[in-house]
Amino acid sequence: MPSESASTITSLLERARSGEAQASDEVIELIYPTLCEIASSKLRRVGPNVSLETRDLANETYLRIAGDKLTHCESSRHFVNAVCTVVQNLLIDHGRRKLAQRYGGEFIRVTFTESLAQVPAPDQFPSWVSFDTAIEALADAHPAAAEVVRLRYIMGYSIPDTAKLMAIGTATVNRHWRFGRAFLRRHLERRER
Repeated sequence: MPSESASTITSLLERARSGEAQASDEVIELIYPTLCEIASSKLRRVGPNVSLETRDLANETYLRIAGDKLTHCESSRHFVNAVCTVVQNLLIDHGRRKLAQRYGGEFIRVTFTESLAQVPAPDQFPSWVSFDTAIEALADAHPAAAEVVRLRYIMGYSIPDTAKLMAIGTATVNRHWRFGRAFLRRHLERRER
């Protein structure tokens, strides 16, 4: 989502909270192309074996944020975090369905990596369920670092865009980003043992 549209989204959210139905539609109209880009990016990384389509993920995200969740958002930052959480939950739900016994979940899926020196993208984790567990542990310990990781991994935000949305400096975002990746790596390594 372009950082320039943050003030537009905030003003539309204020209008939506005051009961103006057209404002809710305008927020969705503004954000929908970005939802499609995010969905496409995430699904492209996952690979061809995923049964989700870009439009399915974007539409399901839209359905989950439209209505009640939309009117509870107070700012563009709150809205982006809500979208981020919805996308994350949808991918986790999809991962859990794939792990269900009726879909062959009893078989162990193994991902081989050359090195654990860097945290892989969440799309490369053995499952989004592992990512969710790790990110929730990070959120309990360091909420700001978890927010940075979610915005960067799930929403695809750059360091400057993340800093602008969170109203913090880029050095702070970099520090949270490095810490968050290290925390996730340690958490995932412990789970593998």
